[in-house]
Amino acid sequence: MKIHKMLFIALVSVLTISLVTNTSCKKPKPPKAIITVVDTAEYTIEGAMVVIYVDKNGAMIDPNAGIVSDTDYTGSNGTVEFEFSNEAIFDVYVEKTYGDTVTLTGEGIIVLKNDELAEEEVEIK
Repeated sequence: MKIHKMLFIALVSVLTISLVTNTSCKKPKPPKAIITVVDTAEYTIEGAMVVIYVDKNGAMIDPNAGIVSDTDYTGSNGTVEFEFSNEAIFDVYVEKTYGDTVTLTGEGIIVLKNDELAEEEVEIK
């Protein structure tokens, strides 16, 4: 009887240690954002400048690198993708200039969380 009890305790201990070890060491994936830029007719816009930044509160997108904003341009499908080191709430500013005189702009907010893909559509007017 003692042997069965000792085997049971040993088995439960091994399973518990295995469960704790496998779940506690999982590193979260960094947050990603996809911004889609559209016009008032819902057509996607290629070549729009997209700036994602933290508002004037002094926080940083990547404190290790001292980054407070990031800028990129939309591709042919009207989207641009960003990846960051930390979770945060970001402001999004979009600008598209046609010729020398017409500039359309739009704004939005996006919330990034680890292990998630955040998507935001910004309309320019």
